[in-house]
This record gives sequence, C-alpha cells and structure tokens, in this order.
Amino acid sequence: MKKDITVYTKWSCVHCVKMKEWLKENHIDYKETDVTEISDPNLLETIKGVPHTIIKNEDGTENVVTGFNVKTLSGMLL
Repeated sequence: MKKDITVYTKWSCVHCVKMKEWLKENHIDYKETDVTEISDPNLLETIKGVPHTIIKNEDGTENVVTGFNVKTLSGMLL
C-alpha cells in the first residue's frame, strides 16, 4: 500500500537526523519540511515536536507520530 509521508523537522534536531537516516536505510520515500520555514500558524500549532511525521494512507486515513519511535514507525511503514 502506497503511503504519502511528510516529516516536519528542524535543522538543529538530532532525532530528526536519525529519523531521516532510518527512512533512507529502509528505502522509504518522504517529503521533508523544516518547521522554521512554515508560515501557517494553524499548521505550526498542530506540530507538537520534531520530528513530526504524518503518514497519509491510500484509504484517506492519517497516522501521526511525534518523535523518532522506531517501533511505531516500523509497524506502520515496514
């Protein structure tokens, strides 16, 4: 099942770097957005911490993972 993955990061975030490395190691395509470049206050309010990952599924549902949680991400993406 194809998933549309967006990862919100911040350049100074160590966990964001580890998250991106994990995604690359597992050949998972994703779109990255640096939170410092977001001007929409409503979007910024929904991002509780970085990395903040939104996984959109083909059936229209969404999963959100805040932080770099390998067990959770593996269950959703592998």
